[in-house]
Amino acid sequence: MKRPSFQFYVGDWQSNSNLRRCTHEEKGIWIDVMCLLHDQEEYGVVRWTLKEIAQAVGCKVAQLRAIVAKGVMKGADIDEQVEPFGFRPRHAGSEGAEVILVANQPGPLWYSSRMVRDEYIKANAGVATRFTAEKKKQSPYGLHRPALRKKVHAKTGGTCFYCETSLQYDWEMDHYIPVSKGGKNAIENLVPACRPCNQAKKDTLPHEFVSPCRRVGENHASGKEITSHRQDDGPSIFDLQSSTSESKKETTDSAVSEDAAPPDPVLLVIRAFDAARVEVFGKEHQRAFPAADDRVYAERFLGIGADIPFLKALFLERMAGMLKDGGKKPKSLKYFDDAVPEAYSRFLGAKTKPLAKPAVSAPSPYAGMTREEVIEQKLNQNKRVASK
Repeated sequence: MKRPSFQFYVGDWQSNSNLRRCTHEEKGIWIDVMCLLHDQEEYGVVRWTLKEIAQAVGCKVAQLRAIVAKGVMKGADIDEQVEPFGFRPRHAGSEGAEVILVANQPGPLWYSSRMVRDEYIKANAGVATRFTAEKKKQSPYGLHRPALRKKVHAKTGGTCFYCETSLQYDWEMDHYIPVSKGGKNAIENLVPACRPCNQAKKDTLPHEFVSPCRRVGENHASGKEITSHRQDDGPSIFDLQSSTSESKKETTDSAVSEDAAPPDPVLLVIRAFDAARVEVFGKEHQRAFPAADDRVYAERFLGIGADIPFLKALFLERMAGMLKDGGKKPKSLKYFDDAVPEAYSRFLGAKTKPLAKPAVSAPSPYAGMTREEVIEQKLNQNKRVASK
């Protein structure tokens, strides 16, 4: 959960020699940048380029460079090296060993030294043994522990936990189970995520989240094409479009392991829905994103036993009927909440309905008799009837 405010020290603001060299316009820009730093997962730090920061706060890159040159905003841009930033904590009149809050590392990385230092002090407030070997366990957000990011990054081998995008410099740590919904603020609950996935997930539970990057043909971290290692079940609008040559495509296909993880059935249901929507109504009606509750309904359909081929056929049949009748296009799987159980129940009933038994006629009284014997038998019957 993001904090609603941050501390602002009026005296320090007015007495800071670097800030006093800035114009009023530059000071206003720095206030906007601090608000941006306050909203980051790593408190007080943003791992964006100067161009991205300028777009976010609505200023020119040259104005940000002027603030950097005057020592107000610290860090480095892409292809530059961040200088380490340390802090010596004081306790009971004594000074402790220097703690590195921002390690030497490649950019882009920009930070406010005051915000980073205050975050460290807050995480270690009240620890009497801060200068001994028995230190309080530091917050997973603390930049004085760059090993934390390295350990989280290694959990997936350097890829986004949600979309398998290769991560380079631009990635964030995400709480797998949101803290607002009972997740722990610990490294065990942290996973690496590309920025689009992390911003889209917000406080969504993992089973409710569908990565937006699954429908984008560009790697958000590196700008390269994503190579999916998931097996597909038929054509889908989620399939990543390839702009490479046939030789590169064959090389990519051969690189996919035979032991790749099976596809997520929930994702296949959503893919089937979107594929049917495009096939019936046309590509111009392709959804940009799945609905927020698509995963819930997909799990419900799978829970009653419906499989992917059955659902595909049902989606196509119902949407074709809607197109013929001029009805509205279904926007999410919620439209089929009643139709799927009803159709699947009829399907099961048709499979288990016993076959009707053929009618058995009574045996003929003339069975096994010759033609002459049959004629004689009938004449005798007629005589008996006449005598009565």
